Amino acid sequence: MAQTKAVSTRHLPVAFKVLPILGLLFLGACFAVQAFLPPEKKDLVSWREPKEALDLAKKSGKPILYDFTAEWCGPCHALTDQVFNDKETSKLINQSFIPVRVLDRQREEGANPIEVESLQKKYHLEGFPTIVITKPDVIDVKKQVGYAGKDGTKKFIRESLIWSYSGDNPYAVKWHTLDDALTLSRQSKKPLLILCWNEKGDYARYEYLADKELMQLLKTNFVTTEFTAPTDQKSLKTDEAKQLITSLEIKRTPAMIIVPVDGSMPHFQIGESNKADNKDFLEKYLRFTTGKKAIR
Repeated sequence: MAQTKAVSTRHLPVAFKVLPILGLLFLGACFAVQAFLPPEKKDLVSWREPKEALDLAKKSGKPILYDFTAEWCGPCHALTDQVFNDKETSKLINQSFIPVRVLDRQREEGANPIEVESLQKKYHLEGFPTIVITKPDVIDVKKQVGYAGKDGTKKFIRESLIWSYSGDNPYAVKWHTLDDALTLSRQSKKPLLILCWNEKGDYARYEYLADKELMQLLKTNFVTTEFTAPTDQKSLKTDEAKQLITSLEIKRTPAMIIVPVDGSMPHFQIGESNKADNKDFLEKYLRFTTGKKAIR
């Protein structure tokens, strides 16, 4: 009869002690590695697909911002990190543009999707990164080829937004210099309307102004001027303009200020109001001063 060899269980208690320790060490190593890894960055811009961008732009009246980029492109990553993932700039882009990221895959896959290739040809792509800002049914575009740095790119985006609602755009308003506006206000006997911005704040001008009735109120009832705060006194020509800026003591932007022709107390609307609030502010002022509805 064959004898069964007994198996010793003498070492099992030791194993039971060692395994939990090894498990804890493994978990500790995982947490340590994770602590040294760079945090995953969330893209703050709400990028749209190229196919839907045109329809959205037509419905909203907003310009399209195309970001032509490639994964292998170092300056493209700098553009994303420093501009598109900047809190204030991403807010401006999301509110005032239809943003579209056009990713080049030529190097990785040997060819691009048809819609990517078509957009690259349409806007005569010369290199990466390239930002193109355009509007439906408008031939002209604004283009920045290469990365112009954080400040340069933010300035380009702001100026392109202003360009997008100028010219034949229904949101266009004749902006005078403060010196000229003061003279025109006296001659026309219309109150002076000042819009004051802080360029560092990147406030969305589209959300602040883009309403047809609001634009008509501005054009018909006021003499309009705009500038940034703090204002360089050297940019003003007349003592009257310099004294006005000093007396207004503008410390917060954006600000909408009505200066009556008769020299009475100015009326202020300060902070991130929207276009409906701004229209209501102007209409109430006109009713209060004239007793009549605003002219449209």
